[in-house]
Amino acid sequence: MKKLVKFWKTPAELGSMVSRSVVKLIKNSPAVGWVRADLIFKENSMVPITKVRNRNFTNEKVLLDGFDYKQCKFTNVKFVYNGTAEFKFTDNIIEGMLNFSAGSLSVFCTVAFLKGLGLLKENISLRGENEELLNNIKPPTII
Repeated sequence: MKKLVKFWKTPAELGSMVSRSVVKLIKNSPAVGWVRADLIFKENSMVPITKVRNRNFTNEKVLLDGFDYKQCKFTNVKFVYNGTAEFKFTDNIIEGMLNFSAGSLSVFCTVAFLKGLGLLKENISLRGENEELLNNIKPPTII
């Protein structure tokens, strides 16, 4: 195994060497964790999305990750979104109580933020590992 040593004289020179070395490492040794956050969905979008058309869902869990729901009817369902893949949701009907569960803290917090802004209807119940965070979220008074 070949080991390289580089010497430096100033902090700026060290920073430059480290920066170039990390870029070179990412380019030459692709690995999990080297992906920029703004490219995650672009890469996942290469995975085929399963199309679901004209289907009725009643009293069941509905996974959103990787699905394209169009002209479906959802009655008393629990939507589950883990944030692992994009999804599409077009021209659907939702009736009754709607539950939402997030397997990802970032997804859960985004939905909690929308609730805090008053952008979610009252009949939406949020569930997840961090649902206790939602107990005191109330829409603000907008002036």
